[in-house]
Amino acid sequence: MATITPPEISPSIRRLVESLVPGGEPVYMDVNPEPDATISECFPSIQAKVLRDGGQLLCGWQLWEWPGVLVEAEFHGIWAAPDGRHVDITPKQDGETRVLFVADPDLSYTGSHRNNVRLPLSKDRTIEDFVALADKRGRIMETAIPLGNGQFKISQQRMQMIQEIEKALGFVGRVIHAGLGADDQCLCKRSDSYRNCCGGAVTSVIRAHESLL
Repeated sequence: MATITPPEISPSIRRLVESLVPGGEPVYMDVNPEPDATISECFPSIQAKVLRDGGQLLCGWQLWEWPGVLVEAEFHGIWAAPDGRHVDITPKQDGETRVLFVADPDLSYTGSHRNNVRLPLSKDRTIEDFVALADKRGRIMETAIPLGNGQFKISQQRMQMIQEIEKALGFVGRVIHAGLGADDQCLCKRSDSYRNCCGGAVTSVIRAHESLL
C-alpha cells in the first residue's frame, strides 16, 4: 500500500480527524529518530526516552494518505519534551521525514493493538473491499494478547485467518495499483470483471469467521 504523509490537510483528512477527535487540529512535525528507536514501535521507544530524558508520552493518530484511494489514521505516540516541544522520535518504514499527527486526549497506551481507521476516497468496490479486509485484519489483531515490546500472542486459527486476509489484501492492492475498478476485467485475466470474478472470493474472506470476532 503506497501510503504517504498527506501533502495537505484536505477535507477528507478533516473528516477523518473529526470522526476520531472532534475539534482536533492535525499538525505537521519533523521526524527526529532516536538512535535506539525501532520502526513501527513508537510506544516502547518513547517510554525509554521518557525514562532517559523526562517528558511524557502523548497519544494520538498519525495520518496517512494513499492518493486517490483512502486516508488512514494509525494509533501513534510522540514525545512531549519537558520544554513543551512535541517530537516524533520513531523512524518510518519508508523514510518519511515529516508526519501529520493529531493528539487525542482520550487515548492511552495499554500494550494492546488498536485498529487503524480508514476512510475510502472512492466508492469503487475494489477500494471498499480493501478497506474491509484491512479492518478485519485489525479487528483480529485486537483480540491478541500483548506480551510487551510489541509482541503479541494469537491463536493458530486467528493467525490462519490473518494469512488468508493478507493474501486477499495483496491481490486487491495489486488490482488498485493497476488502476482497475470493479467493472474492469479481473487482474487474473479471465473474461469476467473483478466484481463477477475474484471479487466473489474476496467477499468470502471478508465474511468468513465473523463469529470469532
